Amino acid sequence: MPPYFLPLIIPGGVLTLLGAFFLTIGLIRKLPTRHWEATVGQVVKKGKLFPGLPDSSPTFRYMAHDGQTYERTSLITQRPGIPPGRNVPVLYHPENPKRAVINTFAQNGSAFILIGSIIMGVGLILFIILLALLFSNGS
Repeated sequence: MPPYFLPLIIPGGVLTLLGAFFLTIGLIRKLPTRHWEATVGQVVKKGKLFPGLPDSSPTFRYMAHDGQTYERTSLITQRPGIPPGRNVPVLYHPENPKRAVINTFAQNGSAFILIGSIIMGVGLILFIILLALLFSNGS
């Protein structure tokens, strides 16, 4: 085994798997919302402590096409949080309006897709370098 094998295969494998994990989370979060209805919601303060500060997992209210108002707390935490009172784009499931996400880069899965793609890309580049070194030394 060449001396460069382990320093390339281990980080390459770890980065590829980690990137695939983040990419999968992002796709699971983003793909189902492609055909959901769009509306505008408003971030509300869930906790009573520190009334002016945003929660790390934003809670938002929105009105669906059925005329009812719904409230949901995001599954995604973000720092800095979204300030209470701010209007945010919301996507909700047309047949089950209780299911909704804030349609921003940090909340809708896009950040996970970007981070996962970058990390996975670095891991795959390490694998390509390893293959190039193996084949260049084998010829």
